[in-house]
Amino acid sequence: MRKIICKQPGCFRTIDPASGHTYCIEHQAQERAEQERKKVYMPRVEHGSWTELYNSPKWKALRDGKLKDTPNCEKCGAPATEVHHIVPHRGNMALFLDWDNLMSLCNKCHRLQTIKETHERARSTYEARRKEREVKKRKLWY
Repeated sequence: MRKIICKQPGCFRTIDPASGHTYCIEHQAQERAEQERKKVYMPRVEHGSWTELYNSPKWKALRDGKLKDTPNCEKCGAPATEVHHIVPHRGNMALFLDWDNLMSLCNKCHRLQTIKETHERARSTYEARRKEREVKKRKLWY
């Protein structure tokens, strides 16, 4: 049976696919720790969305305060209607409620900024996967 390589970047240990694991024994503990960390920082909201966070009184007060403090778009100077997280919070409450992680934007700039960040994330994910495939091609010959 053909073996697979550990999914941990830089690790080239082989694993039996019948074991059901995608990481070698050394990195399985790391994988479990990462899953536990995600449980702490990523609240379980229906369908994986963070809608409940944006409906919370803390967020509404923080958002209103940011729009009062910076009433104009920080990119174009138009009246601000949106509050944008500079570093995506991904459910991390410390980042979600961090004043310094927020910027006031108009609707147009907010849409453009979100599209730009989405494309950058997709590009970096694509590049990482492409490099991973190249490494696997080089290592699977044995």
